[in-house]
Amino acid sequence: MVINGGIPGPTLYFKEGGVARIHVHNRMDGVPYISFQPIKPGATFTYEFPIRQSGTYWYHSHTELQEQSGIYGSIVIEPREHRFHTDGDYVVLLSDWTNENPHEVLRTLKRGSEWYVIEKGSGQSIVGAARLGMLGAYFNRELLRMPAMDISDIAYDRFLANGKVESTLHTEPGETR
Repeated sequence: MVINGGIPGPTLYFKEGGVARIHVHNRMDGVPYISFQPIKPGATFTYEFPIRQSGTYWYHSHTELQEQSGIYGSIVIEPREHRFHTDGDYVVLLSDWTNENPHEVLRTLKRGSEWYVIEKGSGQSIVGAARLGMLGAYFNRELLRMPAMDISDIAYDRFLANGKVESTLHTEPGETR
């Protein structure tokens, strides 16, 4: 899955005090009743909201495991007034990636399998919890039948910067970025 042909999706640029207008044309299924009705296949929906702050953020899908499949990107909101001079900016969006089907990952986690704990080397034991003074937290989690890991804790195959395993940022001596 991709947005506009790439992972991550495009960086969206806005200015503080303005209005964000994002047109989403859905070629698949839509957002499942979180903040809006689903966007029907083939339809377009325009998200519109006021920009009240500046900074760098990210956007991602809330439908099933689309985020883990590549439906995410960055948002840059420039401040009303620039306080610092720079020669330019670089947006670097960090993400993790598994070659495994995200639905299979979730199924393995829901089964209570210890596979990812072993693969990541982050197993938790009563002895380890006692050694760290976390025995109460360990037993509370066990009583709630909460696994030690979730979908964001697996052993990932790659860590990406702007959708790539390796990235290079070019600057010239004396530049501020």
